[in-house]
Amino acid sequence: MVFLEHYEFYKSWNFEFTVHPKDSYPLGWRLSKDSILEINATVNGGNGDIMVYVVGRKTGQRVQDYGKLMSPISIRFKVPENGEYDVYFDNTFSTLMPKKVVAVAAIYTKETSLWAVELGLLGIVILILTLIGVIIGVPFLKIYIDGDVFEFTPKGEFIPYLEIKVNGIPLNEKVRDSIKFRVGQNEDRVLEIERKFSIIWTARWIIKVDDQEIGRLP
Repeated sequence: MVFLEHYEFYKSWNFEFTVHPKDSYPLGWRLSKDSILEINATVNGGNGDIMVYVVGRKTGQRVQDYGKLMSPISIRFKVPENGEYDVYFDNTFSTLMPKKVVAVAAIYTKETSLWAVELGLLGIVILILTLIGVIIGVPFLKIYIDGDVFEFTPKGEFIPYLEIKVNGIPLNEKVRDSIKFRVGQNEDRVLEIERKFSIIWTARWIIKVDDQEIGRLP
């Protein structure tokens, strides 16, 4: 059984503030372990530069230091442990120029892909279904992604193609070559179909989800 982990968007915030000379401005969050805090910002004033670092409230120590950055800036902070953290925008190096900061912050949480668990549980079922298809002369493959049912059936004798049905409805496009699709509830999965030929020049189709091979057809 394969358990795959990924990150999902949780929440975002917009900020606009001024950091005065010889001063710093903190933005604080309570964050869970292994979540990711992403901040994109523009800085106006002076050379558009500002120092950015993350301080853990529990210890009062810097846990991540990004140094002096130039606008536009982008940081990603992977949280080492549960707790409260402050991201400082530091203008203490400036003696005269205030810095106006416009920022967008977003948190992404680590999740276990339920479809991956289902895919692992359904591996034997998929194999059985494929073998049954071969026995009766119509090979096919059926998989489940985020609650959607995908069916793949080779068609065509002289010009082979792969017919794809999603929840029982055939796609208009006939897949004749290697191709990739965005699938899933948030279109954050990649369904890849790779076309290969055997030594007797018959088409073989390799089906992958997020670079993980899950089945082959002829």
